[in-house]
Amino acid sequence: MDTVEFKAPPPMTSSTKGRNKSKFYEFHDDKGHTTNECIHLRKQIEEAVKLGHLAHLNDESLLLNLDMLEERRERAAIREAKSKAKMEIYYNAKVHNTSFKPGDFVYWNNDASQAEDIGMLGPKWEGPYEVVEALGKGTYKLRNGSGDILPWTWNVRNLKKCYI
Repeated sequence: MDTVEFKAPPPMTSSTKGRNKSKFYEFHDDKGHTTNECIHLRKQIEEAVKLGHLAHLNDESLLLNLDMLEERRERAAIREAKSKAKMEIYYNAKVHNTSFKPGDFVYWNNDASQAEDIGMLGPKWEGPYEVVEALGKGTYKLRNGSGDILPWTWNVRNLKKCYI
């Protein structure tokens, strides 16, 4: 492995009055800035990287990152699962489960019937219709006002309760 020695920086030339006294930097052995703020050290590190003197540090870093990759994936999967569970709880708190019993009266959504285009000013709901049978999974058979059972089924999303 190559070892890189950095040259000692020149003494800081700025006035001591304008420096931050709470920041001490060992490389300069003076107060005024931190390691991350040192322009002189940054230039020396950039030069060493360009010359390839720090390549071995990068290889070691890549190997360490590969070792940590699986752990990071697991942590990300855990965070994702927690987030999904939180969203599910929020969603389920807002959703109202709707179901109808035979004998209930309902309206159906005109957009779902697609019988004819009634335009923007037409009624959104049509009915009332009587629920004849609950077929399961939110599907219902309906009867119209004249007593005829409709030949198709309706999903609960397209029905709403009629209070007569």
